[in-house]
Amino acid sequence: DAPGAAPTAATNDGPEPAPSAAPRPESAILAEAQRSLASDPARALALCDEHARSHPRGSLGQEREMIAIDALQRLGRTAEARARAAAFRARHPTSGHNRRLDVLLGE
Repeated sequence: DAPGAAPTAATNDGPEPAPSAAPRPESAILAEAQRSLASDPARALALCDEHARSHPRGSLGQEREMIAIDALQRLGRTAEARARAAAFRARHPTSGHNRRLDVLLGE
């Protein structure tokens, strides 16, 4: 190139860099978590953790917490389920899910 000439585009014979992966839609993560509850509650709980990381302010946070509490209960982690339920109730005292918590926790 001549001095002062506009730079030319460099050719790249290598593969294009992969775009950063966008998070899965929150509804897809939670649908999979819900399907996993009965057969693999540990997987359901892991999916809830994925949802919390990828959609911390998502619109389905209450649903995520219900699945997580149910999964903890199914795994026999009752103290954790009760603690998470208490935190849920403190954050969402008028939630329609609170009645379901009573059923899940046998209250």
